[in-house]
Amino acid sequence: MDKSSAGKLYIKKRTVSEWMMLFIFFFPAAQAFLTELLPIPDAIKFLCDGFLVLLLLKLFSQRFTKIDNYSMPFVVIVGLFFFITLVGYLFNYQSVFYYLWGLRNNIRMFVAFFAFAYLADWEDAKGWIKALDVLFVINFAVVILQYFSGYGQDYIGGIFGTSKGCNGSLLIFLCIVFAKTILSFMRGEEKMSKCIFVSVASLLVSTLSELKMFFILFILILFMASFMTAHSIKKTLFFAFGAVLVVLFGTLLTVLYKDFTDFLSFDSLIKALTDTGYATDEDIGRFTALPVISQRFLPGFFKKLFGLGLGNCDSSSLSMFNTPFFESHQTVHYSYFSYAFLFLETGFVGLALYASFFVASFFVSRKLKKLEMADEFACQMSIILSVISLILLVYNSSLRMEIGFMLFFVLALPIISANEQRESDDVYI
Repeated sequence: MDKSSAGKLYIKKRTVSEWMMLFIFFFPAAQAFLTELLPIPDAIKFLCDGFLVLLLLKLFSQRFTKIDNYSMPFVVIVGLFFFITLVGYLFNYQSVFYYLWGLRNNIRMFVAFFAFAYLADWEDAKGWIKALDVLFVINFAVVILQYFSGYGQDYIGGIFGTSKGCNGSLLIFLCIVFAKTILSFMRGEEKMSKCIFVSVASLLVSTLSELKMFFILFILILFMASFMTAHSIKKTLFFAFGAVLVVLFGTLLTVLYKDFTDFLSFDSLIKALTDTGYATDEDIGRFTALPVISQRFLPGFFKKLFGLGLGNCDSSSLSMFNTPFFESHQTVHYSYFSYAFLFLETGFVGLALYASFFVASFFVSRKLKKLEMADEFACQMSIILSVISLILLVYNSSLRMEIGFMLFFVLALPIISANEQRESDDVYI
């Protein structure tokens, strides 16, 4: 890695592609600051799209010739997903602008994944992950400030802003940082004091911002990290400590927000699983979207398989991308859940292909770890976040948001590491 020395500081000489990836990775953390506090239009987010197009062109011109067996499942899945959306568009033709907008909303994270996987430097990747610690502390302070400034529940997003639904981005951010910290601690690479701070701060942030789901994901991450690392008394004690924290902060949540009494009880979980409506009696439930959408909007076998066409149910602040279907049926709230949105537009086939990307990430990461072809920590992070991605696919629509760039970067870590390791081995052959 080329570096120029300046005393004790080392400044990496970056390529244009590396600067673009750096911008894409950190943009979700800066987006709210730029658009809510500074007079910068929200259209700045389209810079990421432009950079992704340029990175995709570079991938096709240079690095895709180096695709190995561990990367092929992702290429096949994304290729098939693109193909079936194109076929669906031809059979459900409306406007080419609708299709392009839908393609942008659903494909851009895959493009980011491949760009990170094949163009990012492993040393850079480790530095970006480490930088999340600084962002975490800043986010914690911002959340406290927002709460005492009168914001609450869905309007507390920390560095991700105060617009409704901003805590969806916050949820992914907390999962990434907590997974990183607990894994490092259980691997003996992090101090217990830092792990305790991150655990307490994460649960406090999730309490103030009414992120009920993080309580469940907290336990899941703790369990998976414990399972993938060597057993120790210290680890067992921390697992018990984590369970106590969940109970304490769960109690605090019910004190701050009276509507969530017994939200972790068995009856509450069963109700959440079986409710046919999410916000009203007219919309779809979080876990009942498939049968409702299938019955109401997808008559016939072909429609159920391939949906109404990618982009044909989407919405946008730009009128050319705003669809008649969304205007007529937005109260159904299918846009609240990524899997419902995908099923409506791409059917069972599109939804299965999209979900299979995360399944592939899980098994590829596990294989690379087992064969010692990639950094173990990178593989463990990807395994955990692959499972969480599948959960978030059903839970909300955050996979369509810019925070997805950070998530898909974590999923790409094993391949970044494997590429670096392979190139190092080639040097010594």
